Amino acid sequence: MSKPTYLDRLKSHPGVPVASMMTVIGGFSGAANESMGAIDGFIFGACVLGVVCWPIVLWTARTQPVHEDDLK
Repeated sequence: MSKPTYLDRLKSHPGVPVASMMTVIGGFSGAANESMGAIDGFIFGACVLGVVCWPIVLWTARTQPVHEDDLK
């Protein structure tokens, strides 16, 4: 059995779907902002919530346990 890599740990991290959804929700919220254009607002909103969520997931993935079945 090989030692799990960082990408293996990131794939098995339970926060990845949550951070992805929060990034998309931030994008749609930004697109709904009337003071910006739809595309500019989407990018801004996605970046704001992405910067809040993704660093936590990426940092904690270093120590994420990986089940043996996920490595195959």
